Amino acid sequence: MNKIRQDFHVHASIETVFRALTDPILIEQWSESRAIMDSKIGTRFSLFNGYIIGQNLEIGLNKKIVQNWRARNWKDDSLVSMNLIKETGGTKIELRQEGIPDQEYVSIQQGWNKFYLGKLQRFFGNGRRL
Repeated sequence: MNKIRQDFHVHASIETVFRALTDPILIEQWSESRAIMDSKIGTRFSLFNGYIIGQNLEIGLNKKIVQNWRARNWKDDSLVSMNLIKETGGTKIELRQEGIPDQEYVSIQQGWNKFYLGKLQRFFGNGRRL
């Protein structure tokens, strides 16, 4: 099993980034796909039209999100944590994921940038405001 460590810098306040990661209406805006999500511990979520599923394990308001997380075709969950850190001009998201199946590692690593946090980053980089 592999681990991913990536940082993303988003040009939005920490409160806005937290909302954009936990509010299904906002997730649907930047991801352009169906989302079931909220900011409550225990919530079972579904993102990207059901391709990603999981459960919220730990939520620190405007600080941290920890989830069991997997692609729908995986046998086992991985563990994802996103720490939000206020910085000049926006928010840094420290992404950590462990328990990624070997055969999925490259596509998941690229997917965080292309479809998930990188897409969120580009959404706000285009001057979007929520």
